[in-house]
Amino acid sequence: MAELAMSYSSLYQAKDDLYRLAEQVGPEIKKTLFAQIGNNPTVVPQGRFAGIPAGGEQVLDLVGDHDLARAIRVLYRQVKGTMDDAEPRLEQLGDLFGAVADAFFEADSQLAAAASTAAVKGHQSVWQAQQEQYDQYLQACGPDVPDPPENCDQTVPKPPEKPPTMWSLKTDDDAGELTTEVTLDDDGEVLVEKTVARYDGHEWSVVTTYEDDHRSYTTITTAVDGSTTKSVAKIEEDGSGTMTNTDADGYLTSYVRGDADEEWKLVGKSAEEQAKEEASELNNGQYF
Repeated sequence: MAELAMSYSSLYQAKDDLYRLAEQVGPEIKKTLFAQIGNNPTVVPQGRFAGIPAGGEQVLDLVGDHDLARAIRVLYRQVKGTMDDAEPRLEQLGDLFGAVADAFFEADSQLAAAASTAAVKGHQSVWQAQQEQYDQYLQACGPDVPDPPENCDQTVPKPPEKPPTMWSLKTDDDAGELTTEVTLDDDGEVLVEKTVARYDGHEWSVVTTYEDDHRSYTTITTAVDGSTTKSVAKIEEDGSGTMTNTDADGYLTSYVRGDADEEWKLVGKSAEEQAKEEASELNNGQYF
């Protein structure tokens, strides 16, 4: 079994660092002498700054010349927007790093979830084989057998009362963990499969609930940002069926297949096509 690859510390750390930098940069920019000079009113001929005489005199003392003071203010007006945008732009850059980390985290989680569910099923198959072996041993060598064979001295260990229903894996840095848990009915059939991936305070999960026929199912996936997608599949005995997917924006797509070996085929328009058409309709003819 390949280890789960969830190493996103650098990306998430970059996001946190950029947010902290934004908190520091915004106030500090406003404290600079450049900002103080640039924010003062225009110098009047009498040698004072209008509205703030004392402050104007202090600034004039620092600059030493009316024309230079005016030039500094002109330059300040040219770059003020960029300086004011420094804080939100740094936060936007941080969000970008976070979004990239989330995307890789979710992609890895989807792959790992499939492997994790397979691992649980594999352990259940091993338990089933052990249980069958133990039952055969009891039939041949149990205490109620009147004439047991000679090889009964080779004791077969008794397996646990119930099959395993959980599988878990941690990353090497202990910051991430993947856990899959299944709920079984009285016949040992899977009712619910739930996988949760966590990394450094971030979480992704997928829950699949099977219907009574143990073929049809509903899967709900919760992304790192809390948005959800839903997939509902209705499967017939021959493997044919229909499936509908609802994405995080509420767009519904439908699929069909003829049997279990056939790929799902899109019916109608994809979510991307629906989104483009809706945006086009909203913008059509609207001019402000």
